[in-house]
Amino acid sequence: MSLFDIGSSLGSGFSASPLGGLSDIGALGDLATSLIGATLAEASFRGVTFSMPTSEEESGRRVVQMWFPGVDPFALQDTGALDGPMRIRGMIAGDDYMLRTLRLRQASMQAGPGTLVHPWWGELKVRVLQPLKISLDENQLGICSFEMVVVREPVTVTTLDTLTALLVQADALVDGVTLLMRDLLAPIVLPLSIATALNNSVSQIAGIWSSLSASAPEPLSSAAAAPIAQLAAGLPEPLSNTGTTYADSVTDALAGVPVAIADAVAANTPAVAPSGVSTVATADTDTTAVDPRTATTLLLSAATAIGTAGATLASGPGAAGALAVAVCARAVTLSQALATAAAISYTSQSDALAMRDTLLQAMDGLSADIVVAASGANVPTAGAGSVLPAAFSPGAAASLAAASGLALSGASLPGSLLTLMTAAIGARAAIVADISSRLGRLPAVVTVTVPRAMSAWALAYALAGDTVEDVVPMLTDLVDRNLIANPAMIAAGSVEVLEQAS
Repeated sequence: MSLFDIGSSLGSGFSASPLGGLSDIGALGDLATSLIGATLAEASFRGVTFSMPTSEEESGRRVVQMWFPGVDPFALQDTGALDGPMRIRGMIAGDDYMLRTLRLRQASMQAGPGTLVHPWWGELKVRVLQPLKISLDENQLGICSFEMVVVREPVTVTTLDTLTALLVQADALVDGVTLLMRDLLAPIVLPLSIATALNNSVSQIAGIWSSLSASAPEPLSSAAAAPIAQLAAGLPEPLSNTGTTYADSVTDALAGVPVAIADAVAANTPAVAPSGVSTVATADTDTTAVDPRTATTLLLSAATAIGTAGATLASGPGAAGALAVAVCARAVTLSQALATAAAISYTSQSDALAMRDTLLQAMDGLSADIVVAASGANVPTAGAGSVLPAAFSPGAAASLAAASGLALSGASLPGSLLTLMTAAIGARAAIVADISSRLGRLPAVVTVTVPRAMSAWALAYALAGDTVEDVVPMLTDLVDRNLIANPAMIAAGSVEVLEQAS
């Protein structure tokens, strides 16, 4: 699974049905209708199946434009989000087309919301907004075409899906990296300083990944081998740098290793990444599932090392370019770390809080690098003039001031850097929200006094009760958490254990 696929990074309820026509359309003996049926997407409304060639939908904001007598400038009032109507053009074909047309007609007249299985949006609850228009033509016997306008049933959100919000912000980091790299490598003929900075940065990043993957578990090291080799081979600049092809290829190369590492985690790990990076083939990786915590730790270590390398390269030629490349590599690595961290199963509140603090520290480091890169001078400023929000990150103020000497409330960022900074701010908030939502479902770690020397098994029985299903996990956690070398005898003192429900 590729982290560059936001539909799969999020796993947030969107499901696609396979393309396929009606099974009985070929019975008409018409080659044309058979070819049409083979390429249409299947759908259904209130259990009535049909083919859906096209679907159009409106979304945006409900903005009211107002004029006043004698005043030319108008006023705008934003009244909220617009989840607009969906216009569906469908087709029913086959020997039973009139029966299904009758059922669809009756379904459109039923009160209340109905279930629409959309070939692209998945299962939706909708209401019919306008009368169903049915078309029958004597020149198209066996086929009924229709047009239906529906609107999604409003959903009252009672709880925030913090996991989806976290993955959305991780994907926003990828988008920010793509825009920044396009700005950096925009000139038709790349300046020598930019080309030198890019080559030096890519070489350093390849060395970092090579060093870290050498001590990583085998599934991770195997998955990362090919993208590391691509980085080590270098990314020669084209003779004519038109369009965004070269910039996107650099982004894909920088993202290749972290994406491969995230792909090597369990198959159900959510994923987000740029469109140009493909999923690692399963034949190239070990079938052993990788612990998400191990992959997250590896990605965070790489992000920190890339930041350090970027600071070192900033003292050489093309300082601004080197900083920007390091920021891109660090940001895309952190985006994959957020995806793998989302799959971690925490054992206690303190465990979750420790990972939260580690992730926040990594995001603060990225934010500091972005501000430092903005203080460099050669990053294109097509969107210059935007002001960095004051106190964007509670934990980053001190490090930013020390690293860049810039006042948070007055730092002006180029457009692409501002986009990346906004994504980093959003990711930081999403980390806090996601971990906070998990804390209430996790036990706390408490300190228990051991009055005399006893076995770990006896202590686990005393704490968990006589149910073996509770005692064995308690014993395992007790030994692991307190690094007990000899479970047969625990000295008097105190130990940390998970708080029990009763």
